Amino acid sequence: MERWQGKVAIVTGASSGIGAATVKALANAGMITFGLARRVERVEELKSELPSDVRERLHAVQCDVTKEEDILAAFRQVEEKCGGVDVLINNAGVARTVGVLDADNTQALRDVIDTNLVGLALCSREAFQSMKKRSVDGHIIHINSILGHCVLPMGTLNVYPATKYGVTALTETMRHELRLAGTKIKVTSISPGLVRTEIIPNSAAISEMPILEPEDIANAILYALGTPPRVQVHEITIKPVGEKIRNRTAMERWQGKVAIVTGASSGIGAATVKALANTGLITFGLARRVERVDELKNDLSGDAKDRLHSIRCDITKEEDILAAFREVEEKFGGVDVLINNAGLAKGGVGVLDAGNTQIIRDVFDTNLVGLALC
Repeated sequence: MERWQGKVAIVTGASSGIGAATVKALANAGMITFGLARRVERVEELKSELPSDVRERLHAVQCDVTKEEDILAAFRQVEEKCGGVDVLINNAGVARTVGVLDADNTQALRDVIDTNLVGLALCSREAFQSMKKRSVDGHIIHINSILGHCVLPMGTLNVYPATKYGVTALTETMRHELRLAGTKIKVTSISPGLVRTEIIPNSAAISEMPILEPEDIANAILYALGTPPRVQVHEITIKPVGEKIRNRTAMERWQGKVAIVTGASSGIGAATVKALANTGLITFGLARRVERVDELKNDLSGDAKDRLHSIRCDITKEEDILAAFREVEEKFGGVDVLINNAGLAKGGVGVLDAGNTQIIRDVFDTNLVGLALC
């Protein structure tokens, strides 16, 4: 943190929780720290928790990040006092427990979006303009959430996860903008799990869950800031030991389920059976050239090979289709996913050409009838 001693940091949402822990950590680390908050008196009270020689480095600024005029005034005040900002910690965030589809929830939606996303974007913009004007290679850190990477099956999170997904996207968008602007300004997303803050309700259920302390996140901020100028920390994910919340991949629900892929001997079909088997699906590749499907096992790892099965099937023949589905049912109870891939084209023969009946039947029976029967 030596490179930041005497430099200027702004922390939004500084009156409690992660924000309060962060302004204290930054001031203790030698930074001139401005804590932005609506409850500015709470930031002033934090000085009593600091050593006497550190207190003078902590400054409180009244700011509601849902109001652009407050943001502009706060950054102007920092510029007038200290020349500008070198580090921005976008910490301010709110959650509301009404559903996205609940009646009369407009203000709740606006509160969450304006605080968690719009306010973050505007503060980042002002920080960048300050850094750019002074040719400072600063650092912008967003306090994101694990809910910015996965959505829990709950109906009371409102647009909170959506705003945090937005923070994840904005982090990458800003990174590219900063790169294209020719700067070495860093941007980092820190995504904590459950943290003991005012956002979390005091309930018996929560009290039994593993939980992080605000100081844990402040320490992560110090870590990101303490990396050498050449190091760009993109994302830090922090979870309490024993936390059950985890990122669920889009394909997890299909692991162990059964898929049928038609036209599996080559091209799209071959690529698909390999992809599905690798993802964990029990995969049946239907094809006339069944030996080609068996050869695909050579492209798979050991456990994935066992999940790939081949069945001889010409989907222009109903008896082949029925036999294939019967085999799948006898072995695994039935099919969960069907990929109708088999297709046929006959170039060089027109619809109106003489003697083309078999070609027309082949194309229709493969591309249309076979698809319908499967």
